[in-house]
Amino acid sequence: MTASKQRGAKAKVAATKTSKKKGSGKALRTVAQPKQARSEETLERLLDAAESLIKAKGLANVSIAALARKAGSSVGGFYARFKDKDEMLRTLHEREQRRFHASIAQLVEPAVWADQPLGLMIERSLHLFFARLEGRQKLAAAFLESAARNPEQWAHAIEFRRMVVDAFVKLLALRKEEIDHPDPEQAIRFAIHQVLATADHRALFAHMGGPDESHLSDAELRDQLTLSLCRYLGVDRG
Repeated sequence: MTASKQRGAKAKVAATKTSKKKGSGKALRTVAQPKQARSEETLERLLDAAESLIKAKGLANVSIAALARKAGSSVGGFYARFKDKDEMLRTLHEREQRRFHASIAQLVEPAVWADQPLGLMIERSLHLFFARLEGRQKLAAAFLESAARNPEQWAHAIEFRRMVVDAFVKLLALRKEEIDHPDPEQAIRFAIHQVLATADHRALFAHMGGPDESHLSDAELRDQLTLSLCRYLGVDRG
């Protein structure tokens, strides 16, 4: 292993530890925090059950009774944690954002990419986006619906998206001299927004009950977007 690769490996381990710290140990702001470990475990089981059922059926087809049953809890246990399904969904969305933020923190560590081609950086970035989407379109659609109904949540979602875009712009701009565009940073920002818009589009079509008109699987869509972004930025995919 070369010295640069060793540095990259060490940086990756350090980033992983940092991301785990960022993704845990901090109270979810959208729900009252449990005072006992058992209550905290119940909260996590309810959120896990909600995530699983919404992914499979969509929010409208998930009852509170079914959710509580899958979590090994009760309807009373659900209402002890949440006012209604919408509050539960906001809490689930916040947990999802934190996990995604931890993944981003690990990926955008510059030292991890020492001597790596820009095309691979783009491919790995898109893989991270779509790893959060694959099989989760109905969940993503539920998050979009909930945010649209709640101004505070919508503002938070916009701020989170801005953070995501800024993180990837900062990472890819480290290699902006390799980008064939008169304004590399503007091109990167536009490209990342295009990826996020495509992910939203896929989620909304799934919510309507079928695949979008591209007829591409998530993996195929990710591959086509990688190719599209590399060509737009004038980067060799490798």
